[in-house]
Amino acid sequence: MFPPHLLGGLFLGWAIGANDAANVFGTAVASRVITFRTAAIVCGLAVILGAFLQGENGITTYKYLISHDLTTNVVVVTASALTIFYMTCKKLSVSSSQAMVGAMVGIGLVQHSLDWGILGKIVVCWISTPLCAMVLVVPIYYLIRFIFNHLRIGLFTRDNIIWFGLLLFGVYGAYA
Repeated sequence: MFPPHLLGGLFLGWAIGANDAANVFGTAVASRVITFRTAAIVCGLAVILGAFLQGENGITTYKYLISHDLTTNVVVVTASALTIFYMTCKKLSVSSSQAMVGAMVGIGLVQHSLDWGILGKIVVCWISTPLCAMVLVVPIYYLIRFIFNHLRIGLFTRDNIIWFGLLLFGVYGAYA
C-alpha cells in the first residue's frame, strides 16, 4: 500500500520539476542544442542521482530551522508544493527552497520552535548568493570572450564548446 503522506512529496517533486527544470535546460532547449524530451530525461536522471548521492547535504541547515515530525513535514511539503504550483501556473519564477523555508518559518512561528539564528544564516545566503554570482560573472565573461576572440577558434569548434557547456552545466544544475 502506498503511504498517503508521500503524496505531498510527489506533488512537490512534480511542482519543482515543472518550475525548476527550465532553469537548468531552458537555454539548451530553446537554442535547439537538446530536445525537450532528451532534456527532461537527462534532467530527471541527474536530479534523482543528486538527491540520492548528496541530497542530504543540501538540507542540513534546514533540518535545524524548526522541530520536525511527520505532521509538520507533510504540512511544509504540501504548502510548498501548492505555492510552487500556483506560481508556475501564473508563469512566475519561484525558488523552491524559498517556498520550503517560508513554510517552515510559518510552522516554526505557530509551534514556537523557529531557530532565528539559522533563519538569519539562510537570509544572508539568499542575499549573498546573487551578489557573488554577479561579481563572478564579470571575469568569467571576459575570459570566455578572450578565448573566443583571440585563440582563433573556428565557428564549428565554438559551437561545440557552447553545446558541451550547455549540456555540462545543465546536468550539473539538475544534479545540484
